[in-house]
Amino acid sequence: MGARVNSRLINAFKAIVREIVAPMQYFQRVRYRVVAMQSGRVSLQAVKKGIWPDMLPISIAPGVPGVSANLKMGAVVHVEFLEGDQSLPRIVGFEPAADPNGIPDLVSFSGGTKPIARVGDQVACYFPPVIPVSGTVAGSPFVGTMTIPGPSIGIIQAGNPKVTA
Repeated sequence: MGARVNSRLINAFKAIVREIVAPMQYFQRVRYRVVAMQSGRVSLQAVKKGIWPDMLPISIAPGVPGVSANLKMGAVVHVEFLEGDQSLPRIVGFEPAADPNGIPDLVSFSGGTKPIARVGDQVACYFPPVIPVSGTVAGSPFVGTMTIPGPSIGIIQAGNPKVTA
């Protein structure tokens, strides 16, 4: 009879501990795999099956205001549950760039739609229909106009150091 009472007491104690500890499991980062992406929302599947819920769809909140990304299918992301609440998941991190799936197809700043050019990129340069010019030709002063009929090709030589890609 004493062993049965001890067994019930131990089982009750274990249940109490599980009840206390269970909510705390959501105070950590968890690895998830991207399975779909639509309209900036990401559907995820837990890397460790059976421990964490699969999620459909959640937002990316990488900690940089105005930044969003189109993640590749199969990319592994890090999810946190805001305030430890299972109903408030957010993507807050990404696997290192060494993983080929970890580099997004597109990164956007402040919802922008214009591409960013980099130093060394080739660009098309457009000129006004008529360009006033002045200078010297063979030692004689020259004043006139110049017409460039179409775009010219150029290479970006410098850029803004505040944005890198």
